[in-house]
Amino acid sequence: MSYKESEFPDLIEGISRIAEKYGDASLTLRILNKVIELHKQIPLYPGIVGMCLERYLEETDVSGIRPGDKVVCDDGARRVTGTVKSSGNGKILLSDVSVVKKDDELEISGKNIVRVAKFKEDILKEIWPTLVFEDEAAGAEGG
Repeated sequence: MSYKESEFPDLIEGISRIAEKYGDASLTLRILNKVIELHKQIPLYPGIVGMCLERYLEETDVSGIRPGDKVVCDDGARRVTGTVKSSGNGKILLSDVSVVKKDDELEISGKNIVRVAKFKEDILKEIWPTLVFEDEAAGAEGG
């Protein structure tokens, strides 16, 4: 099978689509890191990695955001990524924030957010739970 006949070109296209939609280098790097992580877990299944990638960013509204979620927010003036420290009263407080520069924290008014999406870190488990082996081993040791 040639490279072109494999599922890798679709995977690259998926990365390109997300990069074009969100246009942020730190977001693209985060996506590439997730692809690498998933590929290490399931190296023989680039198609499944691609399926995970398509659903890795889940657009939601401010009420769907919880502490600990890793998000990308667009308030019309800027695009930021970070980890939700807290949310409420129509605002999200982010830590480990990346804009063009990195801040320790950033509070964004929910009414100004044009788009927000959270990173679904357990996407492989959601789509194909039988391919997540580490959880089974940890459960067997703990139980």
